[in-house]
Amino acid sequence: MTIIEAPETTFGSNSESFIIDNKKYDVSKWTNYHPGGKEILQKYYGLDATQVFYAFHSEEAHKKLNSLSSVAVSEKVADPVLQDFRELKKKIEDAGLMKASPFYYIYKVITTLAFAIAAVILLFVDQDYWFLSALSLGMFFQQAGWVSHEFCHHQIFTDRRLNDFMGYFLGNFMQGYSVTWWKERHNCHHASTNVLEADPDIDNLPLFIWTKQDFDRFKSWDLLGPNTTKILSYTLPYQAYYFLPFCNTLRLIWCLQSARFVQDMGSHESKAYVKKSALEKITLYLHWIWYMSVLLFLVPNSILIKFAYFFITQFIGGFGIAIIVFFNHYACEHFTLNAQHDLKLNFVELQVRTTQNGSPSFLLDWLAGGLNYQIEHHLFPTLPRHNLTAASHLVKEFCKEHNIPYQCCGFFHGVSLILKQLDDTARYLAKE
Repeated sequence: MTIIEAPETTFGSNSESFIIDNKKYDVSKWTNYHPGGKEILQKYYGLDATQVFYAFHSEEAHKKLNSLSSVAVSEKVADPVLQDFRELKKKIEDAGLMKASPFYYIYKVITTLAFAIAAVILLFVDQDYWFLSALSLGMFFQQAGWVSHEFCHHQIFTDRRLNDFMGYFLGNFMQGYSVTWWKERHNCHHASTNVLEADPDIDNLPLFIWTKQDFDRFKSWDLLGPNTTKILSYTLPYQAYYFLPFCNTLRLIWCLQSARFVQDMGSHESKAYVKKSALEKITLYLHWIWYMSVLLFLVPNSILIKFAYFFITQFIGGFGIAIIVFFNHYACEHFTLNAQHDLKLNFVELQVRTTQNGSPSFLLDWLAGGLNYQIEHHLFPTLPRHNLTAASHLVKEFCKEHNIPYQCCGFFHGVSLILKQLDDTARYLAKE
């Protein structure tokens, strides 16, 4: 991210500010009211946040921005990549690609919920169908993850309150994921993709070490003391082998993280979080009430079958989301914060260099919820799923013109690249 050196302003020594459209904004009084949390704001203090602001925010947010204190800063020489990216964005908007089709999303919500409904109906018809029911409910969790992701990115409705409502319904109530927890984590991921210590998605210590810098961070942990390297020597050589089994647990991990996050929301320093804490807690409680009711009263009265049903639904939902999330970024370049600044990577180049697409096909498009077009999604987070294919042709052309590598490969090849990255890192560090 390019660091812009602004002249002295009336903000004095206050560091809680960033630059948008050649204006330096003081956000110190807004930090604890930002709906997306303060962490995402902190990552851009002192930086030019123009592109990331436009990528995520509505017209209402633009109005709020204009109400904040600001001063003009000297205009820098325009980055040709960002100039052309603005033209690309205008092309996509003029083509109507940023507008969602209500009929498409009615279809997606209905067909996704149909998996959950089918799971319950199968148990009512005959409890001997419990295995088919578990498969169906697991696929519901996997597919609902993508649809709730789209609502939380405000891709569907122009009224963001409606998107949030559907996010709470499909995310909290139906899946047990906290919308607020997800937005804080996911927005930071989008803003600082594959940047160590800034992107929470690649912070997988101590289970996985992706780079030498990750290893250096792990060695500095006080929790394990001088035995850190010794302890890691037992697990690191095998990380490429336990990676795929680990993917099964992602849904359970996210549910636990959501519950822990929501538990403390009522006393959070963010006023926006406190305001939403009651709704978050109620909707998460309701999720576990309906899910445990199915498990206890509809699944056959056998402890082994109940456990099997639980793990099948959780593992299908977890693996189906985890493998796509890992595929899209983990075998791509990683940066430290210093390297990101030293290379002067703008928002566009950072997103493309740290993101990989999966080769389009009917099956992968459906299984990945369109997120095999991850480059397009990262450049335009509010772009509806059904328009990603059309946008990809324009993005490919843009990347070719600017000599930015557009990374795309087959699904199984992409997974093999992840395993190779883990194995190469383990081998490299074993020699250190």
